[in-house]
Amino acid sequence: MNGFTGKIKENEPSRSQESASFETMTGTERRSTFLRYLNRGWLVFGLVTLVTIPLFPEQRPVFTFLVLVIFPTYAITWLLLFYKKLRLAGIFFTLIIDACFYGLFIFLAEQLGAENAFDTQVSVWMLMGLAVLFAGSFVDKWAAPILAFINTVLLIGTRLTLAPNAEPRPSAVVFWWMLALTIWLYERTLDQSFKRLFDELSERRRVEAELHTNEAKYKSLLEKVPGVVILHLVTHPRRDVYVSPAIEGLLGYTQDEWMNDRTLWRSLLHPDDIERVVAEDARTDNTGESFKIEYRMRRKDGNYIWVSEHSSLITDEMDAPLYWQCLLLDTNDRKNAEYERENLIAELTSKNAELERFVYTVSHDLKSPLVTINGFLGYLAQDAAMGNMERLNDDSHRIKEAVYRMQKLLDELLKISRVGRMINDPEMIPFNELIKEALEIVHGRLAETKVNVHSQPGLAVVYGDRARLVEVIQNLVDNAAKYMDGQINPQIEIGQRGEEDGMPIFFIKDNGIGVPSEYNEYIFGLFNKLNANSEGTGVGLALVKRIIEFHGGRIWVESEAGAGSTFLFTLPTQPTADSTA
Repeated sequence: MNGFTGKIKENEPSRSQESASFETMTGTERRSTFLRYLNRGWLVFGLVTLVTIPLFPEQRPVFTFLVLVIFPTYAITWLLLFYKKLRLAGIFFTLIIDACFYGLFIFLAEQLGAENAFDTQVSVWMLMGLAVLFAGSFVDKWAAPILAFINTVLLIGTRLTLAPNAEPRPSAVVFWWMLALTIWLYERTLDQSFKRLFDELSERRRVEAELHTNEAKYKSLLEKVPGVVILHLVTHPRRDVYVSPAIEGLLGYTQDEWMNDRTLWRSLLHPDDIERVVAEDARTDNTGESFKIEYRMRRKDGNYIWVSEHSSLITDEMDAPLYWQCLLLDTNDRKNAEYERENLIAELTSKNAELERFVYTVSHDLKSPLVTINGFLGYLAQDAAMGNMERLNDDSHRIKEAVYRMQKLLDELLKISRVGRMINDPEMIPFNELIKEALEIVHGRLAETKVNVHSQPGLAVVYGDRARLVEVIQNLVDNAAKYMDGQINPQIEIGQRGEEDGMPIFFIKDNGIGVPSEYNEYIFGLFNKLNANSEGTGVGLALVKRIIEFHGGRIWVESEAGAGSTFLFTLPTQPTADSTA
């Protein structure tokens, strides 16, 4: 503590010297500028006097005297200023001005008479007040009263010598002393002002230097933090005032890129997280509570990562909010594992539920043909014993149909089980090619039902397993043709409209019997059939749904009873994490 106090005392003389130096420098500059401009004015006065000599012949002696004084005074003063002899220039200029007007009075006294001059030419003595003013301005504040005293003695002595009977006129003396006192107070106040100004500037420099040092230390500390530090004002929308260089490692953006785009933070939020994060940001701005939240942000390369933001409100000594200090941490690996685990749990739960339904449905649907076979085997024995060949053939046919139905069910189940595995390597395929291949496969059904199929040209190119995608179109077209129910002009339209999650939306639309809206989800379930007596096993739409989802898309239906159906589905146009790639 003593050492610190000692350092302050050691610096005090230096600061006083700096203050004196500052006052001298500013005073010198001010006096030099003032004298330079006044000397130019003095030259102009001389030029005007020179020009007016012919216009006032009776004043020619006076004007000639002034001209003879003015021009040499200007030249000598200019030279002294040029060689930076300011004080000498000020003394010379002041004394010459004073002597000029005193000499002018003596010249007038000789022409008009001393007593008459004292009675009528007081204004000349008043002009000597300019010298008093200049003395204080160009030389020193004490020079003004000294010159006022000299002029007072000079006036009294001249009157007593040349015109002892003239009436004393103190107006010039009063004017001189008023000027002297005014300029003395002005210069003294100005010196004090300069001293205060210097002290304030010195203190400001000290504070700024201390702030700069602290800021450098603070930034150095922030840049060592294992994460990204962001400072933003308590405003809506949030406005960042600092971001640490670690932002480039986290999101791929430089400090300049981040700071120059005030909307960047919000634009990088994942669409599913924007509402939640912005709402929490606004709430904590109002309450001042710490801001702790996890969300996804898009890196410059387009990939999303999970980050954890921890923000605290920084206030001043009056507890007024200054800004939010935020720490962004990369939690992508911890969070992705958690996200994947939750997805796996949800998927496993869904699969278990589906497996339960599957076991129930399979046991129910396979039991029916087995019961049929078992029952008719008994009839065969009776038929053989009775020798009824017609009935024996009929019962054999029924057993064959039951076996065929069981075989078909087993084939459909096998197809479902294979959807999760690759058949062929994925490739880029024009969707129109898939339509052409599928229509060739279902040509018989279309010819039988006399259905007209129209497809849009120039549909998107998709990415996936060609055989599986042909199977999707084949099943949807076959299903549409199967449920036309006597439509006079059966039509199927295949096309594309809009996008979802960056994938094109394809549709297969028919004018058949349609599906009641309450069953729009039900029909995609395994073995789910609206009409138990209708053709098929109820596996086709479940198979289509599996294939679409295996490629990373989704399928849904827009339909009402009697108004036809439109099956819509999305497919990727390039490899994605959720597709066959």
